[in-house]
Amino acid sequence: MDSALEFIPKYKGIVHRSVNFDNQRHLNKILSVFDNENRVGGWNQFLSSSKGIYDEDMKLQFTIKSITGRDISLKNDEGGGEILFPRNTKFKLMTIKKENDKILVDLEEIEQC
Repeated sequence: MDSALEFIPKYKGIVHRSVNFDNQRHLNKILSVFDNENRVGGWNQFLSSSKGIYDEDMKLQFTIKSITGRDISLKNDEGGGEILFPRNTKFKLMTIKKENDKILVDLEEIEQC
């Protein structure tokens, strides 16, 4: 899968990821990758996102500035405009806030050399 992604067009722009969490401990685990001085981290797995908000009812909403996400929406029929980030993609945590019982997180992808 890693090598196949290299042949899919990159997507530069804003994408979204909607996630639910069960409790504060689960939320902390999701966001713990940014618990460092530079607030940079990643999940060491493929990360799916979409051009539009996937599910507004989910409690955790990421907005991500994509640089190298791969536009696989041309290869599937889901209709969500899926953008897939390769494994080990790194992101910088820009802002995090709570609004209307939701956690809103803004990330920017860090281009790897």
